[in-house]
Amino acid sequence: MRSLLINPSEMSVYRGTRFEFKKTEECVPPLNLAVVGAALRQGGHEVRILDLQVADDDDRAVEQAIREFHPELIGLGFKTPLYFEALRIAGRVRALAPETLIVGGGVHATSYPEECLAESEMDVICIGEADDSVVRVADGVPLDEIPDVAHKNRRTGEITVHRRQKRGGKTRFEGYLTAGDLDRLPFPAYDLYDLEEYAGISRLFYEEAPVGFMETSRGCLARCVFCTKGVFGITWRGKSPKRVVDEMEHLLDLGFREIEIVDDSFTTDGDRAIAICEEILKRGLRFPWCCRNGLRVANVSPEFFRIARRAGLHLVAFGLETGNRDVLIRMKKGATLERGREAVRWAKEAGITVMGYFMVALPGETERSMQDTIDFACSLPLDYAKFDITIPLPGTELYHVWKDRLKTTNWADYNFHNPARNLYDHPTLEWDTVDRYVRRAYRRFYSRPGYLLRQGARLLRQRRLGASTRVALQIIRGPTERPVGGADPLRPTRRLESGA
Repeated sequence: MRSLLINPSEMSVYRGTRFEFKKTEECVPPLNLAVVGAALRQGGHEVRILDLQVADDDDRAVEQAIREFHPELIGLGFKTPLYFEALRIAGRVRALAPETLIVGGGVHATSYPEECLAESEMDVICIGEADDSVVRVADGVPLDEIPDVAHKNRRTGEITVHRRQKRGGKTRFEGYLTAGDLDRLPFPAYDLYDLEEYAGISRLFYEEAPVGFMETSRGCLARCVFCTKGVFGITWRGKSPKRVVDEMEHLLDLGFREIEIVDDSFTTDGDRAIAICEEILKRGLRFPWCCRNGLRVANVSPEFFRIARRAGLHLVAFGLETGNRDVLIRMKKGATLERGREAVRWAKEAGITVMGYFMVALPGETERSMQDTIDFACSLPLDYAKFDITIPLPGTELYHVWKDRLKTTNWADYNFHNPARNLYDHPTLEWDTVDRYVRRAYRRFYSRPGYLLRQGARLLRQRRLGASTRVALQIIRGPTERPVGGADPLRPTRRLESGA
């Protein structure tokens, strides 16, 4: 079956904001469609990928792809902020190719399959990991026989959801692929992209371009209240070190010059993470790589950072979130402030650039706890800090706890730049107070004389002073409120909507 996979453009959420930029300025080939495309191709199907991030005109690009390729299946992967963009594309597809099977997937579709089908022209939703289900859909297997699939009768509008049953008949998002299954997956079909379209990338965080996203594991054992595990679940599974480095070599052979590991929890198995670094060194591979999606502070060690630095790791991020112990416990982070401080120190001692991600307006937050977060951030030897306002994203525990406080469930409002005050009422804080503390956090962290001297010297050595200055000017103008995990100059890839 001819299958066209479409990646909606995130540029729609930037229009009219100060972060609006050219589509090709900071784009990376989407990993999710490369993974699904590889599975379909391995199943004997002809596949093309249309990344609207690098298209000059979205509608024209969709029309041209349909006219030239005549797809029988069109796949759309999307997260919450892009829900209505995905619906719009599905409607456009239906008008251009009435008989084409339209399949949706991703974190939002997994959380709300019935709603996605009822409100759109989509025919099928692949729930959770779609490596197997999307191939079976393309194979023509009766939809009622495919686990983790929802589908709509186009004639009657009737919607059927067929979820995989786990653990005593209870449905849980645990991820169905084992570690061995992950090793047997085909390499992501990055060859379906034109890498020349992705040559522009931020010199602030990356050393080389183009950059390739890579997953070495799936799932996360943590239960953070602000994060959804809808796609990859709570069962952690890692690819073997040999498979990981084989895949890295494959990406380098394709023309990628830097690799970003986007796992939810790369170092859950510390011995495996160290073995990956040892395999890189054993093969004599030389390339920069980074972990901007964040490492868990509880799962790192000085030994890991020392060998990872030798193997090419140049930047890591930590989801430190708060400087208040009570808030940290309430958010079910499974970490301590003391371990966070150690993790940052170990990474810095190894010569690695370190980013810290923080959140304000968390459950139980007060002015005192927000000040604790600012003090904590400024006490750490971080190179960058990012302060986000907490948003109860759909599919998270926090969304259900604060559901009665929501002002809207219109997913179009859950974009990267709609102020949080328009989305919900915080239980313990006024929004003017939250905004004041966010501004204070940025100004205090980035205006310290000692910090400015250290970072200026570092950025001059790394030839990144220009890129850093541009971002600094955006920060000085004041942060724009956005959902946690939203795209911005400091934090464009952290995936709190896991698996998006």
